Amino acid sequence: METCRLKIFPNVEKKNRKRRIPFYIRITLGRRKSERRMNLEISEEELLLWDANSELLKSKTNRINRDLQALRSKFDDFIYFGKFQNLNEKQIASLLIGEDASKEVTWLEYIDSYYNNIVETNSTLEPATKTNYRKAINHMKAFLSLSALNTVRLNMIDIKFALSFKDYCLNDIPKIKKVGMCEASALGIIKKFRTICARAIDEKGMESNPFSAVRLRNKNKPKERLTVSEVKTLYNLNFSTSPKLSVYRDIFLFMVFTGFSYKDAMGLTTNSVIHLTDKLKMIKVFREKTSILVESVMVKHALEIIDKYANLPERELYGVLLPRRSNTKINDMLKVIAERANISRFSLTSNIGRHTFRQLLGEAKIVEPGVIKRLMGHTTNSDIDGTYYSITEGKLIEAKNRFEIFLDKKLRCND
Repeated sequence: METCRLKIFPNVEKKNRKRRIPFYIRITLGRRKSERRMNLEISEEELLLWDANSELLKSKTNRINRDLQALRSKFDDFIYFGKFQNLNEKQIASLLIGEDASKEVTWLEYIDSYYNNIVETNSTLEPATKTNYRKAINHMKAFLSLSALNTVRLNMIDIKFALSFKDYCLNDIPKIKKVGMCEASALGIIKKFRTICARAIDEKGMESNPFSAVRLRNKNKPKERLTVSEVKTLYNLNFSTSPKLSVYRDIFLFMVFTGFSYKDAMGLTTNSVIHLTDKLKMIKVFREKTSILVESVMVKHALEIIDKYANLPERELYGVLLPRRSNTKINDMLKVIAERANISRFSLTSNIGRHTFRQLLGEAKIVEPGVIKRLMGHTTNSDIDGTYYSITEGKLIEAKNRFEIFLDKKLRCND
């Protein structure tokens, strides 16, 4: 068994409003430590009598010394009789100061409670965020069940546990037909538990955040995107025999020409459009996902799609720019359209439109970071104030003109 040591000390940093200073114990097991607050306090005057070597007050009559000596004797007895065997430092600290382990909440109970009371009822969280929390918790439950840890207590969650969960996420487990996920996906799950543990620390249920020490690379696999020749094929597809398919092609191409995501594109209304001149129209909105401002002077190819649906009943009723279709239906129809266009390198989905827009910007020699951030609603913590807000309307018009010339050249039927 690793060497177990006890340290008793008045924790001046935890002094309360009455200027009373609580005593803490620190259990060190090997290189690991755990601290617990004792139900003992001293005044600032009594603190002057504290002897760190003996871990007692320099007073023979002070009642605090009797309690401290009793705690030390209890620790020595536990060591002598082997009562600390098979316990970690947190369990030892809890046992030493008399905490009732049977009343402690389990990790499983805590994460369920967090979801039900913090995530599910939070009106500011997007449905997708809530879904991601539920998926992360489901992965954790599967790990707990596989590892026979359903009853593990909240205060026993440590770095070893967190690393084991990381390995579970990444590894294939043939006996349960589990396929390991990529590091970027695992990191998304780990981040959820970092947030949950941060709350537990605030509520004094944990001392440190074990998931903060888990390191994973935030590197997704390359995003799928269309080549400009594939965009040209889609643009020139003839839907005379199946006109209903053209709606889904048009919605997708609008995303290709503007960089809007499905959700942002479906949320655009006539109020989103600012008429700079008769021919220049700008869309100015905040992204649904990040609340970051997007400002984009639309190329004529995007305006043609909007104008095509000018008499749409939905526009008259709700002011929407594009026909309303579910993302599931769009993705289903895009598979049919991709087959007609002989696009088989990957499954065509709505989010590929935004990725393709970013690719085409580069091919059109639109490379200024601030312009790209403004067009796509990107942000970083480092340079956003210095770069983002320096982008003028003139620069956006210049980018629009360059992108429009690029598209005119590349989408011509005879090119």
